[in-house]
Amino acid sequence: MAQFLKFMVNKNQNLTNIKLLVRFIHRKPSKQQKPPPVPPPKPPNPPQKPVSFSHHDETWEDPYSWMTNLDDKVAMRHMDVYMEQEEKYTEAVMSDTERIQNRLQAEMAVRINSHLSSVPMKWGPWLYYRRVEEGKQYQVLCRRSVKLNEEFISNSSPFAGFDFTAGKRIEQKLLDYNQEAERFGGYAYEELSEISPDHRFLAYTMYDKENDCFKLSVRDLSSSSLFKKPGVDRVAGFKLSVRDLENHCFIQ
Repeated sequence: MAQFLKFMVNKNQNLTNIKLLVRFIHRKPSKQQKPPPVPPPKPPNPPQKPVSFSHHDETWEDPYSWMTNLDDKVAMRHMDVYMEQEEKYTEAVMSDTERIQNRLQAEMAVRINSHLSSVPMKWGPWLYYRRVEEGKQYQVLCRRSVKLNEEFISNSSPFAGFDFTAGKRIEQKLLDYNQEAERFGGYAYEELSEISPDHRFLAYTMYDKENDCFKLSVRDLSSSSLFKKPGVDRVAGFKLSVRDLENHCFIQ
């Protein structure tokens, strides 16, 4: 009898151990507590300098009018600092969408033609146009002779534009704005541009971020060389009204 009871006790213990083992195998994994979310960054807070304005019997204050004072170099330095803070804030806020940003960018890049060209404008014996080279940020100003029209215009479709495979051989680059960006601190913003009546010179104004003004430059299109003169800053307008570079007018 004692041996029978001992056998039953051992049997019950084995069954209990088996049940515990099965329960352990099929147990649900414990939920790990997620770390608390990182608080969003605080947006930059530019300094406020209230200025009162009165018009039509109404008076109000603009705390950010200093941002429009382009002649105040101190204010423009503060503006540069603020814009950098805005860029960093945007990157931080959008950081969790970086993966989908890259995916969308890759998808759009496949659908966009790598050679983007504006509609050519005929002036005299030339066709002038701007295009963007693959992998470059800024456009290039180019021209081609009207006489060579049939060599680079697609006849199959009037909206197809240039045949770049054949057209690159007869294309003349006039101004590469990617190189201009290197001249002006990585930023290329053109306000005015004009070709001389004899198609020999190109005058244009580029924004000089360091000096906060538009600078006038003139290029000889026959050699692509940049003239040292006029070298005029803070240009608001100009006119190439003659056939040589000795006579031109500009407005500061």
